[in-house]
Amino acid sequence: MAFSTTIKRKYWDMKMEDEALHGYFIEYKRDTWFWRKRLFPLCHIQKEMFPFRGVFLVGSTPHRVRVYDVKAISCGCVPDRYEGITEGWDGAIYAVRCITDEQYNHLMAAKRELKLA
Repeated sequence: MAFSTTIKRKYWDMKMEDEALHGYFIEYKRDTWFWRKRLFPLCHIQKEMFPFRGVFLVGSTPHRVRVYDVKAISCGCVPDRYEGITEGWDGAIYAVRCITDEQYNHLMAAKRELKLA
């Protein structure tokens, strides 16, 4: 499985702030035909299939991530700082929880160190 999307630099920077604060970030997608076809099946897969790889294309730079969860949520659950995604929209939103590959590799290295100790 894989996930890919294109976003603007300012939104990527906001997501990196979220990751620094919470240890993960969430990408929000409207429940349109395009995203429903790609994300709805991921809402119903077994947890053992997570994490899987994803890519955010920021300008011409790919940023690799690991997707940990996909849920359908209501517009009211989207933080105000991402209000652009809900503006003029009253349907469902997909919340895709991710961490960067750099963060993932750091966590895996820490996990290996704990096993060795």
